[in-house]
Amino acid sequence: MLSVPRWLAVYAFLGEQWQGRRRVLADPVLEQALRRRQASFGPPGSPARDLLDGLAPEAPGRARVWRVVWDAGAGDDQAGRAGGAKVIAAEQAAARLRGDVAWEVALVRASAWPRGGPREELLAVLSEGAARGRTVILLEPLARAERVGGGVEAALERLTGLLTADVGPGFGRARLYALAAVDGASVIDCGGLAEEEDDAGDEDIPVVFDNTLASETPRYSHVVALANGVAPPVGMTLVELPGDDEPAAPGLGEAGAAGETSSSSLRGTIALLRRQHARSRRQAELSEVARQASLAELERARADCANLEARVHALERDLAEALELRSQALEPARGVPSSGLEDARADALRAGLVAARWELEQAALEIERLTLRPVEALEAEIASLRVQLESSPKPNTTPSST
Repeated sequence: MLSVPRWLAVYAFLGEQWQGRRRVLADPVLEQALRRRQASFGPPGSPARDLLDGLAPEAPGRARVWRVVWDAGAGDDQAGRAGGAKVIAAEQAAARLRGDVAWEVALVRASAWPRGGPREELLAVLSEGAARGRTVILLEPLARAERVGGGVEAALERLTGLLTADVGPGFGRARLYALAAVDGASVIDCGGLAEEEDDAGDEDIPVVFDNTLASETPRYSHVVALANGVAPPVGMTLVELPGDDEPAAPGLGEAGAAGETSSSSLRGTIALLRRQHARSRRQAELSEVARQASLAELERARADCANLEARVHALERDLAEALELRSQALEPARGVPSSGLEDARADALRAGLVAARWELEQAALEIERLTLRPVEALEAEIASLRVQLESSPKPNTTPSST
């Protein structure tokens, strides 16, 4: 079986960023792989070969592709082609990207350019493109000492230095990623003996990760910066690579079966990851709905508290006026001494004041409850919202009052 380099997982991970878009490929390692795609990755049909053909088609397609090459004189003929892609010489890349190349995505290994003028000029052009909303991806390998010592922090700091140099503000909101090589084994639940066959193949399959045997220091190999990404991934993403323990020389019939099984397994894995991604997004949306409902309830409670405070102040003012009138000893009215009238009014005001203060205390307790709501209550509310969403044909995002 032909081996697949781990750096190719970065381009698979970023597939949503470049697929179907006008793109520039400026990576000498990728360029070498594209030139040797037949010898290194076999005929079309294998996952790695299909990924390379998707990045830079051998025949022209809808998405225009420009490949930056480092061969002397390769850019003299601006119409030069490498398969289905146009060719740009590395020394002309900055001028071409700023001028006549209408690119949407640039995947660049900036360290392939010499330090100083050429690299800074290219980064300035990429920063200008990012400031206009274009997607820029910088891929940089770790040094050998950094890989052995787990020095991903130094690599990220070096990449941050490229982004924050005097090249313009276009990279201000870039997102950073690190590629780590992971070895693993998949343990798949094949069902119980007494269970009937279930045809519900579209149901989400739970995925459990066990890192008990994993190394405490991940083996990082590359760092990536993504500016203006299309729904940039967050958290950790696992990109499955083909194993290295398949038979070296299977028979003809076994080769076809192995290829079919590998392709089917890959399609199943992709479908599973897509479902898991959709489910994570749905859970995030439900969490946002619950958060907005809690914020609205908190604002209502604060408004009620403000109204109650104003009411308490008004009652205190009325009570003070009643006590002042009582002290003036006015003439009796309708045969009732003035002191009796003022006592009755003062008692009524005191009762109203006590009731208003009680309501104010209740409102303060409600605000404290909303502010310090335990995580279990939020999770229960999110679960209730998820059940309502899944049981109705159209999601109902109207927040329910708590």
